[in-house]
Amino acid sequence: MTDLVKLLVVNKRLVDYFFKHPLLDYLSEKEKLICKKEGLVLSEKTKTYKGIHFFFNERLKTNDIIVELNILIKPHYYFNNNKHNANDFKASDSIKVFQEFIDTFNIKEHLYPLIKVVNIEYGLNFILSGYGKELISYLSRWGRHEFVNDDGLKYSKKAFSTNRKGRRNNYLFNKFYSKGVQFPQYTDIKTNRFEVKSKESKRIFKTIGVLHINDLLIPSIYHKMKIDLLNQVDKLLIFDAKTKTDNLTVREINRLNKYLNSSSWFITLQQSRNAFTDRKKNYIKLLNKTNYNIHTALKKTIENKLKILVDIENENCANSTPKTKSENCANSTISIVGIRTINTLEKPRIKSTQKKVGKGGTNTVRISEKKERFCLVTGLDISIQKGSSILLSHTGLRHYLKTDKKVFDEVAYLYLSKKWKYSDIEIQIKELGHNIRNKHNNNSLKQIRLYNPSQIRLF
Repeated sequence: MTDLVKLLVVNKRLVDYFFKHPLLDYLSEKEKLICKKEGLVLSEKTKTYKGIHFFFNERLKTNDIIVELNILIKPHYYFNNNKHNANDFKASDSIKVFQEFIDTFNIKEHLYPLIKVVNIEYGLNFILSGYGKELISYLSRWGRHEFVNDDGLKYSKKAFSTNRKGRRNNYLFNKFYSKGVQFPQYTDIKTNRFEVKSKESKRIFKTIGVLHINDLLIPSIYHKMKIDLLNQVDKLLIFDAKTKTDNLTVREINRLNKYLNSSSWFITLQQSRNAFTDRKKNYIKLLNKTNYNIHTALKKTIENKLKILVDIENENCANSTPKTKSENCANSTISIVGIRTINTLEKPRIKSTQKKVGKGGTNTVRISEKKERFCLVTGLDISIQKGSSILLSHTGLRHYLKTDKKVFDEVAYLYLSKKWKYSDIEIQIKELGHNIRNKHNNNSLKQIRLYNPSQIRLF
């Protein structure tokens, strides 16, 4: 499943711990000046352990020198003694690799939130019956984005979205290549590989729920990877040169030939946004008439393979991400919900109890039970705040920072901009509170725009 994972450590004590660790072998050291959004990189020292690379960077930001550590792990290669990733690599195998990493470097539970996942790549090897490396040449688009040649490998293509300046977005990109051509000595020559990669922490957390290194020990995470891979397969556009037209009329054959012309799709993209979607639907319908649709066959093949890679015994736990620790599923995570439609100002429940007074007498005492209240933006419990609170405030943020650092970090990932990422903790709390209020106000204004209070509603 997991093919590459990049971890980020910015805690100075933990960075120093890894730097002085006796298991790490010195690899290289170089000085460089690279200007990035996060600051000017001054130097980079690289150490390694069994193919795992540790990059110790010093960079200058606002006149302060910040030390950080990037750890690059290739779990599939590590599992095969860094020789190849051409065999099947199950979810359980991936969990073993990360557990071994944690055990080898004696990483305690309280340190998990300090090791963040900032880059991840996962995929699978498969064989589509009747096809080999030529399948790569048939790939045309992933969604509206064109597959382009990958110079790094033979019979390899990748697809990604770009910004207005034409630069590749780090949010998500896909890669298809021939594993049989890359490693013919380790696998069948017809083996291909499909991978999904993201360098955006928000996308990684939103899609598969991974925030810290310990999340990669949770079986349900790999079920989410499986779902994401299948979702990306649905977006593929493939021109199959082996398509048979025996069941088509002459008119349908002519239409099919137009669909197989890649330049005609470029013209479609210049039209309305729905034109591309409608054209693809018609193309798929026409392929179904031939009695063989390569899109359907490919998805079925990948789906069957993923059932093998994701352990069957974990499927029951994987169907949902528990919010608290579960007895049946190991290592569950706490989920931050989106906007919750919960009335936070509900009156507390009242219950009556009988209390003895003197000899044989009783009095009825009314005791109010504290009602749980939840933030309308994050969905977190804010019972520890004032009774009138409807949003997570500074008080609540300090409470979670003290009692559950992981929840605080998740809130920071979702609602703290990169500008304040390395600021003092009190500044972070202040900015988080401000951003959560803004989010609530923006959502309220959006509701007013959609449903004007003065407008008569049908329902």
